Amino acid sequence: MDRNAIRKRLAAGIDQLAETLALGCVEFAYEGDGGLVSLDRRELVTEREFLSLEALREKVPYLSSPDAPSHSIALPASGAELQCSVYRLREKSPHWFMIVQHASAPPPHADAVLRCFAGTLGAADESLDVAEGGTDGKRYKEALNSMRSIQASLFPRFDDVEKMDLAAVYLPADALSGNFIDGFPLDAENYQFVVCDVYESETQSSFIGTMVRALVRSYSSPRVVPSALLEKVTGKLGSIAGGVSYKIFLNVVQLNQKNGKARVSSYGRVNTFFHVAKNKKVYDLGKSTIGAALASQTAFKDIPLQMETGDILLYYSRGVSDATPEDAPTAYGEQRLGKDLASHAALSSREIVHETIDSVFEFTGYAPVKQDLILIAMRRTP
Repeated sequence: MDRNAIRKRLAAGIDQLAETLALGCVEFAYEGDGGLVSLDRRELVTEREFLSLEALREKVPYLSSPDAPSHSIALPASGAELQCSVYRLREKSPHWFMIVQHASAPPPHADAVLRCFAGTLGAADESLDVAEGGTDGKRYKEALNSMRSIQASLFPRFDDVEKMDLAAVYLPADALSGNFIDGFPLDAENYQFVVCDVYESETQSSFIGTMVRALVRSYSSPRVVPSALLEKVTGKLGSIAGGVSYKIFLNVVQLNQKNGKARVSSYGRVNTFFHVAKNKKVYDLGKSTIGAALASQTAFKDIPLQMETGDILLYYSRGVSDATPEDAPTAYGEQRLGKDLASHAALSSREIVHETIDSVFEFTGYAPVKQDLILIAMRRTP
């Protein structure tokens, strides 16, 4: 399969995000001797007019400039506004671009998801240079580091979540990963956390993670409980990524900031502890009846909780519980994590995640991280 065929195959994944991101036409082009040359054009909506690459160049002469912004263009026939966004996939020659014409006003998260998608494709294209012997691998590493920066910029800031003290730590094992943390308000009272853990830290896993993030944002609503959200997302992902080998764990927590009611669900094991301040006990939600059913990835249910002042939810990734010393097979394990939470329960959320990570590294003898380490502490405040 030649380079252009591989590029087209990678680009085909964007089709399935058309409805979610309000995509109308997506075109991939590279910078040839005479200007931009179309590699692949996909009109995903048939009932609307979209401009050709040549027409776009006429209306936006600096279309392929490195810092080309989004553009609103008046269509010649109807005069309707068309929003066009350009993403550079390669910083070095030969330059390669993704040009998006939206079918309607895109959702707020569209640009972030498309930037991440473009970065993923760019990193994959750089890897072709390595495979073809075109570079010593330095450019590929640079591309992966750039992609990692894009992913990091999408991490949420847990500021101003009423009656909650929140903190998270994310320590990646590799330069590129599909894992992510997301957090956003569903309305004035409800806040949602999502953690995605994708097997295999490669470019493909980043692509899967990007699609999961887009689907989660698209389907999330105050009226959609975590279990229903997971059923929608995993069902759609199965149709999008058919034939792509992947495995994910997906955890969702919804919190009502006003009354403290919470719902927890997962696709896969519930990697969450619940510390109750009143009786000073720690409960492993993964060992509950519902938690055991969720671990099978065949059930979609919610674990309802009532959080009172001082109660804590602690999410941990597989990388935390599975962490081992370099010369020993014994994992850190859930039992140690539960004891950590009990001993740190009087601390702030930030202190809890940092003290726990310190304990993990002391246990492993500061061995290299084998899987991404993610911890999120959620404490109910007065």
